Amino acid sequence: MELVFVRVDSRLIHGQVSTAWVHGTGVNRLMVVNDKAANDPMERALLKMAKPRSIATLDVLTVAQAIGVINKDNSGDKVMLIARTPRDVKGLVDGGINIKKVNLGNMPSGPGRARLDESVCADPEEIEILREMLGAGIVVFSQMTPSSPKNDIRHKL
Repeated sequence: MELVFVRVDSRLIHGQVSTAWVHGTGVNRLMVVNDKAANDPMERALLKMAKPRSIATLDVLTVAQAIGVINKDNSGDKVMLIARTPRDVKGLVDGGINIKKVNLGNMPSGPGRARLDESVCADPEEIEILREMLGAGIVVFSQMTPSSPKNDIRHKL
């Protein structure tokens, strides 16, 4: 398996992912990585219903499960990994998964959350995680769709 695209998006699978990102990245497999989603049968069922028809495989995994699958899977699948939060991605990186770029999609606003871009807000812990990723050489950018501009969020951290 090849991790073609890693996205943080609180909505996980939705219209932009199902149409623009799947087509724009040429992936044939989606991997949702979030402990809460993986442990919630209703959310897993909803995600499977939202899976685009062009995608053969959808995995909904905990961070620990995803590390195991990524390390053992020798398929030629091209994978889009979608995490709900930067914490999920940090868990993968801490678990030895080599991630080079992280796209920030939708991270909602709320109390104690700083706005980093039009649709990207983060709490202090997430900001620290993003700084750690940048410090480790991971490219972190916000971009809503493949046709919209990439925004470097480094200067907003």
